[in-house]
Amino acid sequence: MFECIDSKIRAIVEKACSDIPLSKDEVLALIKTDEASMEADAIRQAGRYVSRKRFGRRAMLLCQTGVEAFPCSADCQFCSFGKSHFSEELWKIPEEGIHSVNRQITGKGVFSHFLLFMHNSLFETLLSSVEKAKKSLPKGTNLVLNCGDLEHSQVAELKSAGVTGFYHVMRLGEEIDTTLKKKDRIQTIEFLKQEGLDWYTCCEPVGPEHSAEEIAEQIWLSRELSCFQNAVMRRICVTSAMSGRGRISLLRSAQLVAVVALAMVGNKELSSIAVHEPDLLGLYAGANCIYAEFGVNPRDTEKETSKSRGFSIEKCRDMLKDSGFVSLMQAGGEKDILLQ
Repeated sequence: MFECIDSKIRAIVEKACSDIPLSKDEVLALIKTDEASMEADAIRQAGRYVSRKRFGRRAMLLCQTGVEAFPCSADCQFCSFGKSHFSEELWKIPEEGIHSVNRQITGKGVFSHFLLFMHNSLFETLLSSVEKAKKSLPKGTNLVLNCGDLEHSQVAELKSAGVTGFYHVMRLGEEIDTTLKKKDRIQTIEFLKQEGLDWYTCCEPVGPEHSAEEIAEQIWLSRELSCFQNAVMRRICVTSAMSGRGRISLLRSAQLVAVVALAMVGNKELSSIAVHEPDLLGLYAGANCIYAEFGVNPRDTEKETSKSRGFSIEKCRDMLKDSGFVSLMQAGGEKDILLQ
């Protein structure tokens, strides 16, 4: 299948295509491969092969709503909400705004609706937002939180309130480009895993300065802790702190999507692989999931990202159809929705 490429890379991709889990060193070798080489093309093709064998032509459509924004104490240098550069005192979506998004996604095949908060949003705000969202959440759609680190008791309380999962990441550059601690990020992940909740994670935010070793460590963590969803997100430079660092190409992003697909061979809990922001190359290379976005967005400076960077539900559906997917997975055992 890959006779024309370097024998070492060929052996690694053929191993993954045969459903044999890769070693950490093998994952690292794939990441180190030049993005414009024939070997990288083979990696992207192998990612697509492994993903289609695993998921068929079934895609997953997600949406995220940014609920509130204020100068965040995590002060992530890659995020538009960091306290060093976010000047807005407080912005909060009205309850009707959450119901409006739920109406837009009803009948559209959205697997999960994510609610996005600041790292130090009040726990009471999380609970009240969950209560509001549950009032109009469509059948077949999960409710997931993207928030700061939590205590075990808080994770359990949110589960009781109706939350089915969390998006939580030990980001590239954690403790360097953020004020957060790696151990706290991992501890929260362990808490939600102990509660039996879905763990959505991502290799992010990938920039040109991140080494292959750093990227491999992050991907390996997601495999070791057995994530529900994995993904790749290239960094979008929305702050002055990041303006000189640049961003990786879509070709490189697609290569990393494929590496994630190959690295996750053997992880039985994996439900999908996302590429963020949505793009066709990533969907070709093994992703089967993309996000629509509403409200505030850490990669945007507009208060309503659906009028700016954020993709609409219909745009996401069209992109998935253009990528050859025929149906959308539904939560709670509901029957797939056809992409028509």
